[in-house]
Amino acid sequence: MRRLLPAFTLLLAALTAAPARAQSEGLLQVEDDLHHFLERQQVLGRLPGAALGAKPLSAYEAHALLDSLAAGAAATPEAFSTLDRRLLAEYRGEAVGGLLRGVAASVPWLYRNGTTALSVEGEDYGLEAEPLAVLAFGPVRQTARGREPTATAWQNTRGLRAAGHLDAGGGFGRLFFETRIEENQARPPEPAYAFATRTAPRLGFVARPSAGVYDYFVATGVVGYHTRRFEARFGRDRNRWGFGRESVVLSNYATVYDQLQLRWKVWRLDFTNLFTRFTEPERNAGDEILPSRYGAFHRLALDLGYGLEAEAFEAIIFAADSTGRGGFELAYLNPFQFYRGTERELGSPDNALLGVGLAWTATPGLRVYGQFILDELKVSEFFNDWWGNKWAYLVGAHVVDPPLPGGGRVHGLDLRIEYARLRPYLYAHRGLCNPNTDPNCPPYAEQPAGAAYVHYGDVLGHPAGPNASDLAVSARFRPDPDFAAALDFVYTRRGRNEVTADGALVLNYGSDPNVPFNVRPPGSDDGVETLWGVRQNRILVEARAEVRLLPQLFAGGALRYESVDDAQAGLDRYLSPQLMLRWGLPFPSLRY
Repeated sequence: MRRLLPAFTLLLAALTAAPARAQSEGLLQVEDDLHHFLERQQVLGRLPGAALGAKPLSAYEAHALLDSLAAGAAATPEAFSTLDRRLLAEYRGEAVGGLLRGVAASVPWLYRNGTTALSVEGEDYGLEAEPLAVLAFGPVRQTARGREPTATAWQNTRGLRAAGHLDAGGGFGRLFFETRIEENQARPPEPAYAFATRTAPRLGFVARPSAGVYDYFVATGVVGYHTRRFEARFGRDRNRWGFGRESVVLSNYATVYDQLQLRWKVWRLDFTNLFTRFTEPERNAGDEILPSRYGAFHRLALDLGYGLEAEAFEAIIFAADSTGRGGFELAYLNPFQFYRGTERELGSPDNALLGVGLAWTATPGLRVYGQFILDELKVSEFFNDWWGNKWAYLVGAHVVDPPLPGGGRVHGLDLRIEYARLRPYLYAHRGLCNPNTDPNCPPYAEQPAGAAYVHYGDVLGHPAGPNASDLAVSARFRPDPDFAAALDFVYTRRGRNEVTADGALVLNYGSDPNVPFNVRPPGSDDGVETLWGVRQNRILVEARAEVRLLPQLFAGGALRYESVDDAQAGLDRYLSPQLMLRWGLPFPSLRY
């Protein structure tokens, strides 16, 4: 710690050395307020042609969109509400937000760019830093089997974010970086620690210093190069692809992973390539190097005009330990190719997924969208209940500033509804053999990781997972820049796998993509209906209300309710209100 103090002192001195104009650096976070603000403006028809479907955006993409909005607001100020004009000014660094804006203004070296606590900018460089924190505490009332009826939930997250850029000069673009480090201890309302793999939902490696308590570290870092038409990123982060808040192709549910991302913008086309390394937390792996699986993705989005936007995407997941390869398959490094065709030339050893999506801004304030993914195709069986019909779809609608019956609009209100249906065995891939039918086959848990569509045990696609239907309704209300409230309601129906009391697999009904799809009940090639298996209904409610003290510092309260009604295990539910203070990080949702 003593060695860090001189470095921090030098950083603070550099950041407070000279005035800076408004500048936002690095990358946004997927669920942050600026992403939400830009999506609102897109639904209101103020960002025609904006490509927001591959998140996170870089700060430089976001800044260009904010400049476009500012030009529109200057030309037609009556078209923008007072709320949107105030938020636009704050995001562009023209004003400091928060109830404590007067305190911030009285300290000359704070919020010099209007948005970040510490910043400095020169003619060809920029640097900024912000504390990160989530402090939450509250009781838990639960009807959980084998536990006390009351407990305490809490979270203690501390960290630092730093970002900056260096202009190449001569119109050759800019180099940029973003890093976030977070030290965390938490006791969630419903601990779901996996002892065999030493992890928990949405997290990577997690230590468990005491019963129900998590101890984990999150390190995110990206270095990139940005021009007007092209952007390259290399580092460790999350992604979300699609027009909705959820995605059946690539969501931000799993923890951060290593990646190289290329983004191209030409005419009305937006093309994104993603090359990744995922981690498989082996059971009882100790401190050994964990197995890897790899991915190659691309997404092409096209602005069709008239409020229409289409997307097509493709993904290949492969693992060295299941194919004899020593690492990343060189054949997938070419971004301008059809991956499935290449995969067939290699002998079809990998997990290939294809999909499409469409969004339509039907009228200013209303956007409808859909997404479809296909993991297997046999035309003669597509409309039957064949086990290999592995597909999913998502449909949704987003309403912004809904109209009032007597005229006018409810400014600051967003309503969104999404429904997804996911077939059994989606995202899973084959194992070496089926231990249920082959006496010489090792148990699936001892087989190589394979090409499952997962990272650190969590699905990369829709968080409901396969063999499920999912309804999500959300409302967000921000009538003033310094006050916000949100409500998320999710109802998920699943047909889960049958397992023993200690979690050992009995029958695989296709609800867990970590289990190979050829480990199926005998004679189950046909008659595989969505939601077959052990029926489970889950309700998740997350509500919060917050006031903004500083541009990225929020204080308020949150309420979580979760109910799981399982056909075999019975009813399990809890209610947890919490006081919360967060700085520089999105709300820590269990889902988003």
